[in-house]
Amino acid sequence: MANRIKLLHDAGHVGKVGPPSRRSADNLLIRGDALNALTSLARITEFQREYLGKVKLAYLDPPFNTQQAFEQYDDALEHSVWLTMMRDRLVQIKRLLREDGSIWVHCDDSEQHRLRSVMDEVLGTGAFIATVIWEK
Repeated sequence: MANRIKLLHDAGHVGKVGPPSRRSADNLLIRGDALNALTSLARITEFQREYLGKVKLAYLDPPFNTQQAFEQYDDALEHSVWLTMMRDRLVQIKRLLREDGSIWVHCDDSEQHRLRSVMDEVLGTGAFIATVIWEK
């Protein structure tokens, strides 16, 4: 099965933006599936020039996989499906990340240990810096 990329289309503008030929140089807010967005940034030529190897920080806020049902997303995935979802996104982010860039992932205890394993696999064990714990 070939990889399919959904092209990024302008949904609207906020504030001053450059000409359409330079849309990749403007700040981006991409609404939709994260994997499609990340794949587009890594594979569409105009975005490659702007973002490949240049992203300083990536923040991921995936479903916690707490086995609950929400209207906006599925939070009850099999662990292997959840990990595959995360791995696919981390692989794309790694291509976009600068050498001194960082990835921050918002996760709770239910998948944290599995997430760490897949992050070590994709990014290498030496890339880990710390876990930040917040008690609400």
